[in-house]
Amino acid sequence: MDGEEMRWEDCPLEELIDRGVVHSLAKRLQVEEGPLFERLCAAYEGARAGGTLRREGEGLGFSLDGGVEILLVKNSNPARDRPCYLKYRIGGELRPEAAALSEEVRGEIYRLLTGLHPFGEPIALAQASSDLIAAGYTKASLGVYKMKTAFEQLEEFAQLLTREEFDPPVVEVVLRPCPRYEAAQGAPTAPAGPKEPAAAPGGTPPGGGGERPLPEGMEGNIFLTKAAAQNANYLLTGLRGGYLSHQQTAQLMEGYRAAYRGDRIERRGDAWFFDTTLTGTTGEGVVASFKEASPGGSYGWYVNWVGYDRDNSRPGDELGKFAYLGNMTEFLRTLAQMALPERWSFSRDNADDYSILVRYIKYTFYRLKQEGKVCILEREGRREFAAFNTGLVDHTYEEIYACFLPNAQPEKTPWAFDCFCTAGSRGAGKRLVDSFNPLPQAASYFRRKEDLLYDLERELILDRHHIIVDNVNRLPLDFLEEVLYDSGEMRPVLCGLREGRPGEQKALYDRLRAFLDSGDKHFRRICSRVDEAVELAKKRVRWNFKTALPCFFPTRNVMSLMLPLALLRDDRVDVALVVELTQSGNYQGQTILPLREAYIDARLLCRPDSDWLDTSAAAAAGEED
Repeated sequence: MDGEEMRWEDCPLEELIDRGVVHSLAKRLQVEEGPLFERLCAAYEGARAGGTLRREGEGLGFSLDGGVEILLVKNSNPARDRPCYLKYRIGGELRPEAAALSEEVRGEIYRLLTGLHPFGEPIALAQASSDLIAAGYTKASLGVYKMKTAFEQLEEFAQLLTREEFDPPVVEVVLRPCPRYEAAQGAPTAPAGPKEPAAAPGGTPPGGGGERPLPEGMEGNIFLTKAAAQNANYLLTGLRGGYLSHQQTAQLMEGYRAAYRGDRIERRGDAWFFDTTLTGTTGEGVVASFKEASPGGSYGWYVNWVGYDRDNSRPGDELGKFAYLGNMTEFLRTLAQMALPERWSFSRDNADDYSILVRYIKYTFYRLKQEGKVCILEREGRREFAAFNTGLVDHTYEEIYACFLPNAQPEKTPWAFDCFCTAGSRGAGKRLVDSFNPLPQAASYFRRKEDLLYDLERELILDRHHIIVDNVNRLPLDFLEEVLYDSGEMRPVLCGLREGRPGEQKALYDRLRAFLDSGDKHFRRICSRVDEAVELAKKRVRWNFKTALPCFFPTRNVMSLMLPLALLRDDRVDVALVVELTQSGNYQGQTILPLREAYIDARLLCRPDSDWLDTSAAAAAGEED
């Protein structure tokens, strides 16, 4: 039946909506879909019989037990054969009360916000919410549905002001001093009271470039944010959700003092970096960076990041540090021509675009270096010859090796690229056989069958906030426009993203992140769509185990699996969901990747044999983005 040629009131609910549209509501109410559909039908028939069906615009509304309001809206999706789809609103009795913030959390938030913003100056609620989110204080962790609800509990030092002159009205936060939080003595992650920064040895601020001198110690001067402490704990233990112990925090602070005294605090852009002296689970040293806070706050600086030193030792830089490669395009062209034919670019128009191959060879070298598989021949302390296995083969399936000779300018790099060869071939190939036994081995990635196969019996837990809010820029713009269609506040933001105005994209996405984290309706809507896409991906894995693609992340040195997420249409994959097997045996949905990045990460292991991820699909997705 055509919804435009019928009176919905005259039809039973089964003829108006598809059973599948109750999936999201069932998850929200934590009930089974079948019984919920029967309850909906009974409530609808009761409303018809009792004359309580109501028109709301072009929709038709009725009430479900438990304070749930249902609205039937005209379906414009040609993939569904019913004239309506379902929207719902949950009443107050089903909405949990906001959790009361503990004194410890209030104090942490006070020290964080006053460390970033001066007293008395209005801050947009969206900005203040973003600051809390960046420090790890999400709606879920605070136990609230809206960030505004959390701020309403902080009236002792955070006053909310509504600017009615704007349309829609703008809510701002004004910070006020609170002596009891200033004086509070707590964990070393939030020491009390600012100290006057001490001058650096010799009167020069290390890394400061003539600006405000850096403090001699972190205590009272550099605020360790919650997010930084959580990330540091993850690097040290491999477990998420925990914090640094007092002993680890003390070691980090001692690492800062040692870096200060040794003049080893390095300025990079608007941040300062130092070695924490902590060691992560990969065996790599952990570094931290901190930035200057806004004037007038309790802290002069705050730690904005803790991790492995990717700027000084990024995986993609290691090959260039090892050897001079000459003209990079020629280097890549020679390798591509020697290897089995393969598409090494997402572009069909530029013959010299090797964007996939360049990442492949750099990350392969990084992995080989980690495994100790870069072979070097030295005699009497002098370098003579070096080689590594590229992981690629020629048309006869002979492995291809990259060969190097000592660089005539060793102060730049120790080696210089010589040629690619196969073992035993004339010239370098014969020297390779003569120099190394065994021959240079290919990179290894797989340690267990779980690295290759997705186990449908294990539970998959999604990091929804990171996937949806932090990575909202990776979601298709068409999808965002569809799920935010009823938000007047976000309409100009989405228009700006669609127009692609230079220099504005980051600010627009930041506004979108703050919006999603400050309101529950749209965030839940996206969660529901992502959950549906995950369930579809699992069905695809059940049908074909090759759907789950193994991949390797050089920056984290871990194996993961990728699942296809179709957010707009079931027959088109939009992004890849990265899942990692945890120590507990559950899968953790870590993040989402654009298809181009997903292909590059999967290609490190082998050329993907996939029905959803290849260079054509990735290129098409990139063009649409």
